[in-house]
Amino acid sequence: MAHRGPLAIHSTKGLEGLEGTGFSQSEAGLNDICRIEPFHSTLLNFFGNDWMPDQIARGAIVGKTEVLDCFEMTTKWIGMIKEPERSFGYYAPGRFAIIFGPVEWLIDPIPARGGLGLWDWEPDL
Repeated sequence: MAHRGPLAIHSTKGLEGLEGTGFSQSEAGLNDICRIEPFHSTLLNFFGNDWMPDQIARGAIVGKTEVLDCFEMTTKWIGMIKEPERSFGYYAPGRFAIIFGPVEWLIDPIPARGGLGLWDWEPDL
């Protein structure tokens, strides 16, 4: 990946990607995932004790960061990844790891249509 610099963080609207997890591609499946570890603890840390799965913004820009670097994953590098990070990604040789700068979360997510991979986004002004 050649991109370096600013990057908007988009939360998917759909539930694709749950296949192979044992959870259904439905709201119920998403709610089930939010209640198991390490996802549950992470969501509690982020949203606080009173969060509900439907509070998670979907189909929106939820934050911004900077892409600092990107490199191809190796078996050695993958072996160093510990939980809970391992549960939040798909790590395999030949895939790429992206190093981000600090994340600034938006208080008010901005509805936006997403796309696979990197895509250009221009906010409505």
